[in-house]
Amino acid sequence: MAAITARDLKIQTDVVRRLCKELDSYKSELHAHEEKVKQLSAEGEDEARLRQWSNVIEETRNMIPSTEARLSEAVSKLEDTLALAQTSSSSEMQKQIVETENVLERAK
Repeated sequence: MAAITARDLKIQTDVVRRLCKELDSYKSELHAHEEKVKQLSAEGEDEARLRQWSNVIEETRNMIPSTEARLSEAVSKLEDTLALAQTSSSSEMQKQIVETENVLERAK
């Protein structure tokens, strides 16, 4: 396998970071939509509008497992790359390794 550069490690780290943010966003969006439906239901909103919101909730709920799977795959790939990168002695690589370890800690 070709040598791993700090840039390669940074790119993969950023992928994991982005997927973590995406997953958090879907989860908070799901919670907000569920609260909205509760509020609309309490206000006596018509069934058609409640069904529309239920569809939005279902679509959001369906995105979570696929995002979790992509995150798991990205974390696995990053861990493999990190293992290869730890043999490097460059200061740039060592700084990136520390950042990568922090991101992996958050992702798990």
